[in-house]
Amino acid sequence: MKAGEEMVQIGEILKSARLSKGYTLDDLQQMTKIQKRYLIAIEEGDYEIMPGNFYVRAFIKQYEIGRASCRER
Repeated sequence: MKAGEEMVQIGEILKSARLSKGYTLDDLQQMTKIQKRYLIAIEEGDYEIMPGNFYVRAFIKQYEIGRASCRER
């Protein structure tokens, strides 16, 4: 599996987990403070719109933290 394919797979896993908990992108945006367009890009594996590689990693980490906090509610 290539790195790009792995990144798409990460987005699919995160989206699937979010949907299984019943949370919308708006919910996640509010919890993580990450703009909705970036959350969509993460889920779709479209990292070209991100402001840089640092943000890709940071946003994915924050997405997971936000999703984890959803589980606690």
